[in-house]
Amino acid sequence: MNNWRWPMCWGVVLLLMLVSLSLTLPRTEFRADLRQLLPSGSVDPLMQQVAGQYQQQALLLLSHSDSQTLTRALPILRDKIAGLEGVSGSATDPSKGLDIATLVNVFGRFPLSLLSAEAEHARLNDNYDYIVERYFTVLSQPGNPLVGLTIGSAPLLNLVDWFPRVQGKWRQDGEYWYLQGEQRYYGLFLQLDEQALNVKQAPWLVEQLDVLLTNLPADTQVLRSGMLFHTAVASSRASFEMQLFGGMSLLGVVLLTLLMFRRITPLLLTTVLIGSSLLAGFAALLLVFQQVQLLALVFAVSLIGIAVDYAYHLLCLARYTGERGRALVKHLTPALLTSAVTTAISYLLLTLLPIDLLKQVGVFVAAGLAFALLTALLLLAWLPLHFPPQTAKSKPGSALACRSLLALMLVAAISGAWQLRFADDVRLFNSSPAWLLQNEQQVASLSGYTQYPRLLSVEADNEEQLLQRFAAIRHAFSAVGLDPQALSGLDQWLPSMAQQSQNASWLREGLVQGQLDDISSYWQEGALQQLLDAPDAGLTLALLPEALRRAYPPVLHNGHHWTGVLRFAGSLDKQQLEAVNQKLDFPLQLHDEPALISASLKQLRLYLMEFLLAALLCIGLLLSWRYGVKRGALMVGICALVTGNALIIGQRWLGYASLFNLLACVLIVALLVDYLVFITEHGDSGHVRQALLMSSLTSMLAFGMMVFSQTPAIYQFGFTLLVGLSLGWLVCRLLPAAWIRNINEPL
Repeated sequence: MNNWRWPMCWGVVLLLMLVSLSLTLPRTEFRADLRQLLPSGSVDPLMQQVAGQYQQQALLLLSHSDSQTLTRALPILRDKIAGLEGVSGSATDPSKGLDIATLVNVFGRFPLSLLSAEAEHARLNDNYDYIVERYFTVLSQPGNPLVGLTIGSAPLLNLVDWFPRVQGKWRQDGEYWYLQGEQRYYGLFLQLDEQALNVKQAPWLVEQLDVLLTNLPADTQVLRSGMLFHTAVASSRASFEMQLFGGMSLLGVVLLTLLMFRRITPLLLTTVLIGSSLLAGFAALLLVFQQVQLLALVFAVSLIGIAVDYAYHLLCLARYTGERGRALVKHLTPALLTSAVTTAISYLLLTLLPIDLLKQVGVFVAAGLAFALLTALLLLAWLPLHFPPQTAKSKPGSALACRSLLALMLVAAISGAWQLRFADDVRLFNSSPAWLLQNEQQVASLSGYTQYPRLLSVEADNEEQLLQRFAAIRHAFSAVGLDPQALSGLDQWLPSMAQQSQNASWLREGLVQGQLDDISSYWQEGALQQLLDAPDAGLTLALLPEALRRAYPPVLHNGHHWTGVLRFAGSLDKQQLEAVNQKLDFPLQLHDEPALISASLKQLRLYLMEFLLAALLCIGLLLSWRYGVKRGALMVGICALVTGNALIIGQRWLGYASLFNLLACVLIVALLVDYLVFITEHGDSGHVRQALLMSSLTSMLAFGMMVFSQTPAIYQFGFTLLVGLSLGWLVCRLLPAAWIRNINEPL
C-alpha cells in the first residue's frame, strides 16, 4: 500500500488540474495577433483607441470583363454576406452602408453651405455659370438617385455633387461604386463584430465568404484586404503547425522509446509524463491568462523536448541499476531537482518581461516542468518496471577533441559577434501567403485601404479651429505634391463654419442678383425664399449621424482640448512629413503602426538579450553553489559558447538574426544545463550517455520539425535550436571523464 501512496497523490493533483481546465477553458479567448509581441505600454494610445475600428473592417474588390453581369450579382452577394454570423454590415458604397436618406435629411438642412471642390473653385473665380451648367448636367442623369432625394431640400442640386466628393478615389456607377484600375473594381465593404477576429471564428467566416464568392460569374477577380483574412490564415496555420509539430514530436518519442527499450511499458510511461506535463502547462496558462496567444502555444510545445529528458533518465537509471521506489527516487532527485530548478528559473524570468506572449510561454513551460518532475518522482519511480538485467558500456570522451571543439567555438563566437546583424522589421515576421500580400498591395494601390493604417493627428482649442486645420493640412499636402484625396477624415463631411458661411453667402448673392435665374425660374413658388432663408452655417460635429462618425477616424474631445485624426492612404516618410509641417503653423504628428511595431520589436530584442544574460548569471550562481565555482563556471561557459555559436550560425544561414533566435537561445541554455547536470550528478556512466542521446534526438526532432514552418518566427526558432542542440550534444559527448566525474569527487 505504501508503494501506491505517492501515485495516488499524483492522481489527486491531476484531477484538480482537470477540474481547473473545465472551469477556465469556456471563458478563455484564443487570439493570433502580432501585437501580443509588443511590450505592455508601448502601444501608441491614439493607435490603440483607433486601431480596433480598422481591424473590424474588410474590403472585397470585385472585377469582371462584363460590368453589368457583375453588378447584377453584387446585391445578392451583399445580402448573403450580411446574413453571416460575425458580419454586422455589408455595403456596396464607401459610406459603409450609411442610410442615404438619413444623410440627405441632415445635410439638406444646410442647402447653401456645401459645395464640391469644383464648385468651390468656381466660387473663388465668381463663376456662376459653372453652377448653372452643372445643374442641368446633373438633372439630365435619370439614373442618379441623389437627384430625387436632394432636389426638394437643396434645389440647386449642389448636394448631388458634394456627396461624391467625400468618396475620395471612388467613382459612382448607379447605386454601385468602383475604383478604376486596368478595369473597374467594384467594392464590397464589410463591418465585422469583434468576435469575428477570434481565431475560431475568423477561419470559419473566411471559409463561408469563399463559398459565397464561388457563386459569382465565372472569371470574376476578387481582391481581399483586412485583418480578418490575415487572422484566418495565421490561426489556421498556427493550429495546423501546432498539431503537426506536436504530433511528429510524439511520434518521434514513440519510435525512439520503442527502439531503446523494446517494451510497451516505458513508452506508455513516457507518454503519460509528456501528456500530463502539457496538461499542467495548459491548465496553468488558462488559470493565469484569459486571452491566450496561439503563437505562445506553438513555442510552448518545446516543453516536450525538456520533459521527456526526465522520463528517459529515470527509465535508463532503473534499467541499468535495478533500483525502484525509494532508492530510485533518492538516486534521481538531486539531478532532476537541480535540472528542473535551473530550467524553471530560465523560463520564469520570461514572466518579468513586459511581453504577454513571452509571459505565457514562461508560465506554460514552468508549470509543465514542475508537473513533469512530480510525475517522475511520484508516479513513474513507484510503478513496477520489469527490465532484464543489462549493463551499459561507456565510451569516454576525448580531452583533445573537446578542447579543440571548444577552442574553435570560442574563436567563432569572438569573430562572429562583431558581425551579428539583428533585423527588427515587422514585415520580416509576416506569415501571410504571397497571394494575400499581393492582394493587399493591389488594394492599397487602388484605394489606399491598408491593413496597418497610417494616422495623422492634429490638436486644436475648439472644433472650428480643428476643422480649419484639417483644411490647411489638405492644402499643404497638395502643395508638396501629395494627394489630398488620400486623406480620410470627418472633415470630408464637415467643412469649417467659415467655409460654410462663404459658400452660402456666395450662392445667396447669386440668387439675389439673378445670376442663377436660369435655375430658379423652374422652381415652385416659395422655393426661392425658402432657400434664401436657409442658415449660412450651422453644420457641426454633433449633428453628424453616429454611424457616420464611427466609419471615419474619430475626433477626440477632452474638456477644452480637441484632437483630430486623419487616415492617410499611402507612404509618408520623414522628409515628406517635414515638408508638410513647413507649410503649416501648427504641428502635424504621424502615427505609423508598422514603424511603431518595428521599434517595439527592437525594444523586445534588447529585453531578451538582457534576460539571457540574467538567466546565465542566475544559473551560474546556482550551479556554483551546488558543484563549486570551477565546475559551475565550466558548465555556464559551455552553455554560453554553444548558445553564441547557434546564434551566429543562424544569422549566417538566414542573413539576419531576430528576437526569435534569441528566444531559441533561452531553450538551448535550459536543455544544455539539463545535460550537464545529469552528467555531473551521475558521472560518466553508460546509462547517462544513452539517456542524453535519447533526449537529444527527441529534442532535435521536436525542434527540427519547426524548420518546415511557413511562419518565419517559428522557422528561425526551430533552426537555431536544431543547431544549438546538435552542438550541445556533441560537446557533452566529447567531455572527458576527468571533467565530468561524479559530484562527490573533486574537479
